[in-house]
Amino acid sequence: MTAEIFNKATGVSSSVPLNAINLDTPSVVRIQLSRADVQNFERQGNDLLIQLRSGETIRIVDFYTATADGVGSDLVIQEPDGTMWLARPGSGPQFYELVDWGELVPGSALANETGGGAGILLPALGLLGAG
Repeated sequence: MTAEIFNKATGVSSSVPLNAINLDTPSVVRIQLSRADVQNFERQGNDLLIQLRSGETIRIVDFYTATADGVGSDLVIQEPDGTMWLARPGSGPQFYELVDWGELVPGSALANETGGGAGILLPALGLLGAG
């Protein structure tokens, strides 16, 4: 399984294995995964750890490194049915449905993917429970 990385500065995308996600610059990281598979997010230094219910951990190196003007990285979870969710690490996993996610990286391949709407994030009605 791979992750797709979209560089926010250039719009260039690349695919990398899930065990080799290293960000050099603020990016959007898209992972094909069910939200129900995510148990927790954890910050470790500048890295984001995605802890899965299976016991596996996905590390995104330098996820929390931002530019001088505050531009940071984003994590997008793509469900098996194609819906996409913006993940917000915090106290427990939080997800917001993306209606038009091309605005995360204008001018990239993301901007060409359909989603309708006008850049609106819809809050998920439920957060993942602990059990």
